Amino acid sequence: MSRSSAMHKLARTLSSNTGVEVTATYDDFGSGLGWHLEWIDGPAVDTMRKAARSAARAGSVVDVAGLRYRRDRTDLAVVAAFLSKVVAEPVLLINPPFEVLHAYDQTDFPGSIPPEVWELARFAIVHSGVADYSADPARDVIDHVIRTGLNGLRLDLALDTRQPGEQSKLPALDVAGVLDSLEKGVTHSLSMAVDELVSGSAHRDDPIVRLHGIEALRNELTKMADRLQRTVAVPALVDGFSLSSMSRTIGLSNRALGMRFGPELGGLVAPLAWLRDHVTEWAAACAAAAAAVRAGSSFALPGPHELWLLEQGGAGEGWRSLVGTPEAARRLLAETRKSPPRGSEGALAELARLLDDHDRAEPPGRREGRARQPITSAPIRMESAD
Repeated sequence: MSRSSAMHKLARTLSSNTGVEVTATYDDFGSGLGWHLEWIDGPAVDTMRKAARSAARAGSVVDVAGLRYRRDRTDLAVVAAFLSKVVAEPVLLINPPFEVLHAYDQTDFPGSIPPEVWELARFAIVHSGVADYSADPARDVIDHVIRTGLNGLRLDLALDTRQPGEQSKLPALDVAGVLDSLEKGVTHSLSMAVDELVSGSAHRDDPIVRLHGIEALRNELTKMADRLQRTVAVPALVDGFSLSSMSRTIGLSNRALGMRFGPELGGLVAPLAWLRDHVTEWAAACAAAAAAVRAGSSFALPGPHELWLLEQGGAGEGWRSLVGTPEAARRLLAETRKSPPRGSEGALAELARLLDDHDRAEPPGRREGRARQPITSAPIRMESAD
Protein backbone atom coordinates (compact mmCIF):
# COMPACT_ATOMS: atom_id res chain seq x y z
CA MET A 1 0.00 0.00 0.00
CA SER A 2 1.39 3.41 -0.94
CA ARG A 3 2.12 6.00 1.72
CA SER A 4 -0.70 8.18 0.37
CA SER A 5 -3.24 5.34 0.48
CA ALA A 6 -2.11 4.40 4.00
CA MET A 7 -2.50 8.00 5.23
CA HIS A 8 -5.99 8.34 3.81
CA LYS A 9 -6.93 5.01 5.37
CA LEU A 10 -5.62 6.23 8.73
CA ALA A 11 -7.68 9.41 8.34
CA ARG A 12 -10.83 7.38 7.71
CA THR A 13 -10.10 5.18 10.74
CA LEU A 14 -9.62 8.23 12.95
CA SER A 15 -12.82 9.79 11.60
CA SER A 16 -14.71 6.66 12.59
CA ASN A 17 -13.05 6.42 16.00
CA THR A 18 -13.33 10.09 17.01
CA GLY A 19 -16.63 11.09 15.38
CA VAL A 20 -15.08 14.05 13.56
CA GLU A 21 -14.00 14.25 9.94
CA VAL A 22 -10.22 13.82 9.67
CA THR A 23 -8.33 14.40 6.42
CA ALA A 24 -4.75 13.60 5.46
CA THR A 25 -2.83 16.24 3.48
CA TYR A 26 0.73 16.37 2.21
CA ASP A 27 1.57 20.02 2.49
CA ASP A 28 3.59 22.70 4.28
CA PHE A 29 1.64 24.60 6.96
CA GLY A 30 4.65 26.43 8.31
CA SER A 31 6.01 23.38 10.11
CA GLY A 32 7.74 21.82 7.12
CA LEU A 33 6.62 19.76 4.16
CA GLY A 34 5.08 16.48 5.21
CA TRP A 35 1.89 14.61 6.02
CA HIS A 36 -0.65 16.43 8.16
CA LEU A 37 -3.80 15.20 9.81
CA GLU A 38 -6.43 17.94 9.78
CA TRP A 39 -9.78 18.27 11.54
CA ILE A 40 -12.10 20.94 12.93
CA ASP A 41 -12.74 21.15 16.70
CA GLY A 42 -13.19 17.52 17.77
CA PRO A 43 -10.46 16.01 19.96
CA ALA A 44 -7.59 18.10 21.28
CA VAL A 45 -4.25 17.62 19.51
CA ASP A 46 -2.87 15.39 22.28
CA THR A 47 -6.01 13.25 22.16
CA MET A 48 -5.79 12.90 18.36
CA ARG A 49 -2.10 12.03 18.59
CA LYS A 50 -2.91 9.22 21.04
CA ALA A 51 -5.72 8.03 18.76
CA ALA A 52 -3.31 7.90 15.80
CA ARG A 53 -0.78 5.88 17.81
CA SER A 54 -3.52 3.51 18.90
CA ALA A 55 -4.62 3.02 15.29
CA ALA A 56 -1.02 2.34 14.30
CA ARG A 57 -0.67 -0.30 17.00
CA ALA A 58 -3.90 -1.87 15.79
CA GLY A 59 -2.36 -2.69 12.43
CA SER A 60 -1.94 0.52 10.45
CA VAL A 61 1.04 0.43 8.09
CA VAL A 62 1.68 4.15 8.71
CA ASP A 63 4.58 5.35 10.80
CA VAL A 64 2.90 8.07 12.88
CA ALA A 65 6.09 9.34 14.51
CA GLY A 66 6.59 12.04 11.87
CA LEU A 67 2.98 13.09 11.47
CA ARG A 68 1.95 16.69 12.02
CA TYR A 69 -1.41 17.65 13.47
CA ARG A 70 -3.49 20.65 12.45
CA ARG A 71 -6.66 21.38 14.39
CA ASP A 72 -8.83 24.19 13.02
CA ARG A 73 -11.19 25.89 15.43
CA THR A 74 -14.62 27.46 15.34
CA ASP A 75 -15.56 30.49 17.44
CA LEU A 76 -18.47 28.56 18.97
CA ALA A 77 -16.19 25.80 20.25
CA VAL A 78 -13.65 28.27 21.65
CA VAL A 79 -16.35 30.15 23.58
CA ALA A 80 -17.98 26.90 24.73
CA ALA A 81 -14.66 25.57 26.05
CA PHE A 82 -14.15 28.76 28.08
CA LEU A 83 -17.71 28.68 29.40
CA SER A 84 -17.43 25.02 30.39
CA LYS A 85 -14.66 26.01 32.81
CA VAL A 86 -16.33 29.04 34.36
CA VAL A 87 -19.77 27.43 34.62
CA ALA A 88 -18.18 24.62 36.64
CA GLU A 89 -16.22 27.12 38.78
CA PRO A 90 -17.77 30.62 38.53
CA VAL A 91 -15.08 32.27 40.64
CA LEU A 92 -12.71 31.82 37.66
CA LEU A 93 -14.67 34.49 35.80
CA ILE A 94 -13.42 37.22 38.13
CA ASN A 95 -9.86 37.03 36.80
CA PRO A 96 -9.62 34.13 34.34
CA PRO A 97 -6.17 32.48 34.26
CA PHE A 98 -4.40 31.75 30.97
CA GLU A 99 -5.39 28.09 30.93
CA VAL A 100 -9.08 29.03 31.28
CA LEU A 101 -8.93 31.67 28.54
CA HIS A 102 -7.29 29.05 26.30
CA ALA A 103 -9.35 26.09 27.51
CA TYR A 104 -10.09 25.15 23.89
CA ASP A 105 -6.55 23.79 23.44
CA GLN A 106 -7.17 21.08 26.03
CA THR A 107 -10.87 20.44 25.39
CA ASP A 108 -12.24 17.46 23.47
CA PHE A 109 -15.41 18.07 21.49
CA PRO A 110 -18.27 17.54 21.54
CA GLY A 111 -18.85 15.10 24.40
CA SER A 112 -17.22 17.07 27.22
CA ILE A 113 -19.44 20.16 26.84
CA PRO A 114 -22.83 20.16 28.64
CA PRO A 115 -25.89 21.23 26.59
CA GLU A 116 -26.42 24.34 28.76
CA VAL A 117 -22.92 25.55 27.88
CA TRP A 118 -23.53 25.15 24.14
CA GLU A 119 -26.74 27.19 24.50
CA LEU A 120 -24.97 29.94 26.45
CA ALA A 121 -22.12 30.02 23.93
CA ARG A 122 -24.46 30.35 20.94
CA PHE A 123 -26.38 33.13 22.67
CA ALA A 124 -23.19 34.97 23.66
CA ILE A 125 -21.86 34.92 20.10
CA VAL A 126 -25.10 36.29 18.63
CA HIS A 127 -25.62 38.98 21.28
CA SER A 128 -22.06 40.08 22.05
CA GLY A 129 -22.00 42.83 19.44
CA VAL A 130 -18.60 41.71 18.16
CA ALA A 131 -17.75 43.37 14.85
CA ASP A 132 -17.48 41.23 11.72
CA TYR A 133 -13.98 42.54 11.09
CA SER A 134 -12.68 41.51 14.52
CA ALA A 135 -9.23 39.89 14.37
CA ASP A 136 -10.21 37.36 17.06
CA PRO A 137 -14.02 37.18 17.38
CA ALA A 138 -13.95 34.30 19.87
CA ARG A 139 -11.72 36.21 22.29
CA ASP A 140 -13.92 39.29 21.92
CA VAL A 141 -16.97 37.19 22.82
CA ILE A 142 -15.12 35.79 25.83
CA ASP A 143 -14.33 39.36 26.94
CA HIS A 144 -18.05 40.13 26.57
CA VAL A 145 -18.90 37.14 28.79
CA ILE A 146 -16.39 38.31 31.41
CA ARG A 147 -17.98 41.77 31.46
CA THR A 148 -21.55 40.43 31.48
CA GLY A 149 -21.02 37.66 34.01
CA LEU A 150 -22.76 34.32 34.14
CA ASN A 151 -25.79 35.73 35.93
CA GLY A 152 -26.24 38.42 33.30
CA LEU A 153 -25.72 35.96 30.45
CA ARG A 154 -28.21 33.45 31.86
CA LEU A 155 -30.83 36.12 32.55
CA ASP A 156 -30.48 37.59 29.06
CA LEU A 157 -30.73 34.14 27.51
CA ALA A 158 -33.88 33.33 29.47
CA LEU A 159 -35.62 36.64 28.80
CA ASP A 160 -34.51 37.30 25.22
CA THR A 161 -35.38 33.85 23.91
CA ARG A 162 -38.78 33.39 25.52
CA GLN A 163 -41.69 32.66 23.27
CA PRO A 164 -44.84 34.85 23.47
CA GLY A 165 -46.93 33.75 26.43
CA GLU A 166 -44.17 31.63 27.95
CA GLN A 167 -43.96 32.05 31.74
CA SER A 168 -41.10 29.82 32.83
CA LYS A 169 -39.08 30.68 35.92
CA LEU A 170 -35.96 32.77 35.64
CA PRO A 171 -32.67 30.90 36.13
CA ALA A 172 -31.25 30.63 39.62
CA LEU A 173 -28.67 33.33 40.36
CA ASP A 174 -25.21 32.45 41.61
CA VAL A 175 -24.74 34.76 44.60
CA ALA A 176 -21.26 33.55 45.54
CA GLY A 177 -19.60 36.44 43.73
CA VAL A 178 -21.33 39.08 45.89
CA LEU A 179 -21.51 37.26 49.20
CA ASP A 180 -18.09 38.29 50.48
CA SER A 181 -18.65 42.03 50.17
CA LEU A 182 -22.31 41.71 51.19
CA GLU A 183 -21.51 39.67 54.28
CA LYS A 184 -18.77 42.02 55.41
CA GLY A 185 -20.98 45.07 55.08
CA VAL A 186 -24.12 43.53 56.56
CA THR A 187 -22.29 41.77 59.40
CA HIS A 188 -20.53 44.99 60.41
CA SER A 189 -23.74 47.04 60.27
CA LEU A 190 -25.69 44.35 62.11
CA SER A 191 -23.07 44.13 64.86
CA MET A 192 -23.13 47.91 65.33
CA ALA A 193 -26.94 47.91 65.43
CA VAL A 194 -26.93 45.19 68.10
CA ASP A 195 -24.42 47.21 70.14
CA GLU A 196 -26.74 50.19 69.96
CA LEU A 197 -29.80 48.14 70.89
CA VAL A 198 -28.34 46.59 74.05
CA SER A 199 -25.68 49.12 75.04
CA GLY A 200 -27.77 50.46 77.94
CA SER A 201 -28.09 47.07 79.58
CA ALA A 202 -25.71 45.88 82.28
CA HIS A 203 -25.97 42.49 80.54
CA ARG A 204 -25.04 43.81 77.09
CA ASP A 205 -22.16 41.30 76.77
CA ASP A 206 -24.34 38.34 77.66
CA PRO A 207 -24.60 36.07 74.58
CA ILE A 208 -28.31 35.58 75.18
CA VAL A 209 -28.88 39.35 75.14
CA ARG A 210 -26.93 39.72 71.90
CA LEU A 211 -28.78 36.80 70.32
CA HIS A 212 -32.03 38.48 71.30
CA GLY A 213 -30.91 41.69 69.61
CA ILE A 214 -29.88 39.88 66.43
CA GLU A 215 -33.21 38.07 66.28
CA ALA A 216 -35.08 41.37 66.57
CA LEU A 217 -33.07 42.77 63.67
CA ARG A 218 -33.51 39.62 61.57
CA ASN A 219 -37.20 40.42 61.13
CA GLU A 220 -36.39 43.99 60.12
CA LEU A 221 -33.86 42.82 57.54
CA THR A 222 -36.55 40.64 55.98
CA LYS A 223 -38.90 43.62 55.89
CA MET A 224 -36.20 45.69 54.17
CA ALA A 225 -35.87 43.05 51.46
CA ASP A 226 -39.66 43.01 51.08
CA ARG A 227 -39.76 46.79 50.73
CA LEU A 228 -37.04 46.71 48.09
CA GLN A 229 -38.93 44.07 46.11
CA ARG A 230 -42.10 46.11 46.41
CA THR A 231 -40.32 49.22 45.12
CA VAL A 232 -39.30 47.26 42.02
CA ALA A 233 -42.70 45.60 41.56
CA VAL A 234 -44.88 48.72 41.74
CA PRO A 235 -43.68 50.32 38.45
CA ALA A 236 -44.11 46.97 36.69
CA LEU A 237 -47.72 46.84 37.92
CA VAL A 238 -48.28 50.35 36.58
CA ASP A 239 -46.85 49.23 33.23
CA GLY A 240 -49.52 46.55 33.08
CA PHE A 241 -47.84 43.38 34.35
CA SER A 242 -49.64 41.05 36.74
CA LEU A 243 -48.36 40.45 40.25
CA SER A 244 -49.08 36.72 40.05
CA SER A 245 -46.97 36.45 36.90
CA MET A 246 -44.08 38.28 38.57
CA SER A 247 -44.40 35.94 41.52
CA ARG A 248 -44.24 32.81 39.36
CA THR A 249 -41.36 34.14 37.29
CA ILE A 250 -39.09 34.45 40.33
CA GLY A 251 -40.02 31.00 41.56
CA LEU A 252 -42.79 31.77 44.06
CA SER A 253 -46.44 30.80 44.17
CA ASN A 254 -49.06 32.96 42.43
CA ARG A 255 -50.09 34.74 45.63
CA ALA A 256 -46.72 34.94 47.39
CA LEU A 257 -45.78 38.49 46.43
CA GLY A 258 -49.30 39.78 47.03
CA MET A 259 -49.29 38.36 50.55
CA ARG A 260 -45.77 39.64 51.16
CA PHE A 261 -46.50 43.20 50.05
CA GLY A 262 -49.81 43.52 51.83
CA PRO A 263 -52.88 45.69 51.24
CA GLU A 264 -50.87 48.94 51.12
CA LEU A 265 -49.64 47.95 47.65
CA GLY A 266 -52.70 49.50 46.00
CA GLY A 267 -51.98 52.82 47.65
CA LEU A 268 -48.46 52.79 46.20
CA VAL A 269 -49.70 51.97 42.70
CA ALA A 270 -52.45 54.61 42.73
CA PRO A 271 -50.40 57.83 42.32
CA LEU A 272 -48.13 56.27 39.71
CA ALA A 273 -51.12 54.96 37.78
CA TRP A 274 -52.53 58.49 37.88
CA LEU A 275 -49.28 59.83 36.39
CA ARG A 276 -49.47 57.16 33.70
CA ASP A 277 -53.02 58.13 32.77
CA HIS A 278 -52.44 61.90 32.92
CA VAL A 279 -48.87 62.07 31.67
CA THR A 280 -49.44 64.69 28.96
CA GLU A 281 -51.67 66.93 31.07
CA TRP A 282 -49.39 66.75 34.11
CA ALA A 283 -46.18 67.34 32.14
CA ALA A 284 -47.72 70.40 30.47
CA ALA A 285 -48.85 71.79 33.83
CA CYS A 286 -45.38 71.27 35.32
CA ALA A 287 -43.69 73.01 32.41
CA ALA A 288 -46.18 75.88 32.41
CA ALA A 289 -45.82 76.48 36.15
CA ALA A 290 -42.03 76.43 35.98
CA ALA A 291 -42.00 78.85 33.04
CA ALA A 292 -44.46 81.21 34.74
CA VAL A 293 -42.45 81.26 37.96
CA ARG A 294 -39.23 81.99 36.08
CA ALA A 295 -40.84 84.74 34.04
CA GLY A 296 -42.42 86.41 37.05
CA SER A 297 -39.43 86.29 39.41
CA SER A 298 -37.54 89.58 39.56
CA PHE A 299 -34.75 88.44 41.88
CA ALA A 300 -33.88 85.04 43.39
CA LEU A 301 -35.87 82.17 41.95
CA PRO A 302 -38.05 80.30 44.43
CA GLY A 303 -37.19 76.60 44.44
CA PRO A 304 -34.59 76.51 41.62
CA HIS A 305 -34.09 72.76 41.99
CA GLU A 306 -37.83 72.18 41.92
CA LEU A 307 -38.13 74.29 38.79
CA TRP A 308 -35.44 72.24 37.11
CA LEU A 309 -37.21 68.97 38.00
CA LEU A 310 -40.52 70.26 36.67
CA GLU A 311 -38.91 71.39 33.44
CA GLN A 312 -37.09 68.08 32.93
CA GLY A 313 -40.22 65.93 33.15
CA GLY A 314 -41.58 65.54 29.64
CA ALA A 315 -44.56 63.67 28.26
CA GLY A 316 -42.39 62.26 25.50
CA GLU A 317 -40.33 60.32 28.07
CA GLY A 318 -43.33 58.55 29.60
CA TRP A 319 -44.68 58.53 33.11
CA ARG A 320 -41.47 57.25 34.70
CA SER A 321 -39.69 60.53 33.93
CA LEU A 322 -42.35 62.32 36.00
CA VAL A 323 -42.09 60.22 39.18
CA GLY A 324 -40.19 62.92 41.09
CA THR A 325 -42.31 65.82 39.90
CA PRO A 326 -45.28 65.60 42.34
CA GLU A 327 -43.01 66.20 45.34
CA ALA A 328 -41.15 68.93 43.45
CA ALA A 329 -44.50 70.56 42.66
CA ARG A 330 -45.55 70.26 46.30
CA ARG A 331 -42.39 72.05 47.48
CA LEU A 332 -42.69 74.76 44.83
CA LEU A 333 -46.32 75.43 45.75
CA ALA A 334 -45.36 75.69 49.43
CA GLU A 335 -42.60 78.19 48.64
CA THR A 336 -44.80 80.36 46.44
CA ARG A 337 -48.04 80.12 48.44
CA LYS A 338 -47.67 83.44 50.29
CA SER A 339 -46.08 85.42 47.50
CA PRO A 340 -46.44 83.89 44.03
CA PRO A 341 -44.33 85.54 41.30
CA ARG A 342 -46.26 88.01 39.17
CA GLY A 343 -48.31 86.33 36.48
CA SER A 344 -47.79 82.79 37.79
CA GLU A 345 -51.01 82.51 39.78
CA GLY A 346 -53.03 80.72 37.10
CA ALA A 347 -50.33 78.17 36.24
CA LEU A 348 -49.68 77.45 39.91
CA ALA A 349 -53.40 77.04 40.59
CA GLU A 350 -53.68 74.49 37.76
CA LEU A 351 -50.62 72.65 39.11
CA ALA A 352 -52.19 72.60 42.58
CA ARG A 353 -55.49 71.26 41.19
CA LEU A 354 -53.81 68.40 39.38
CA LEU A 355 -51.60 67.63 42.37
CA ASP A 356 -54.73 67.32 44.49
CA ASP A 357 -56.17 64.87 41.95
CA HIS A 358 -52.91 62.93 42.08
CA ASP A 359 -53.00 62.76 45.87
CA ARG A 360 -56.62 61.56 45.91
CA ALA A 361 -56.14 58.92 43.21
CA GLU A 362 -57.86 55.63 43.96
CA PRO A 363 -56.04 52.28 43.55
CA PRO A 364 -56.66 50.65 40.15
CA GLY A 365 -59.93 48.77 40.01
CA ARG A 366 -60.70 45.20 39.07
CA ARG A 367 -60.99 46.00 35.37
CA GLU A 368 -57.35 47.07 35.26
CA GLY A 369 -56.33 44.07 37.34
CA ARG A 370 -57.97 41.71 34.86
CA ALA A 371 -56.28 43.52 31.95
CA ARG A 372 -52.77 43.03 33.30
CA GLN A 373 -50.54 40.76 31.27
CA PRO A 374 -47.91 38.14 32.11
CA ILE A 375 -44.46 39.55 32.79
CA THR A 376 -43.26 37.94 29.54
CA SER A 377 -45.25 40.43 27.45
CA ALA A 378 -44.09 43.88 26.43
CA PRO A 379 -45.33 46.74 28.64
CA ILE A 380 -48.83 47.75 27.63
CA ARG A 381 -50.78 50.96 27.93
CA MET A 382 -53.44 50.46 30.57
CA GLU A 383 -56.81 52.19 30.54
CA SER A 384 -57.63 54.65 33.29
CA ALA A 385 -58.41 53.02 36.60
CA ASP A 386 -62.04 52.41 37.49
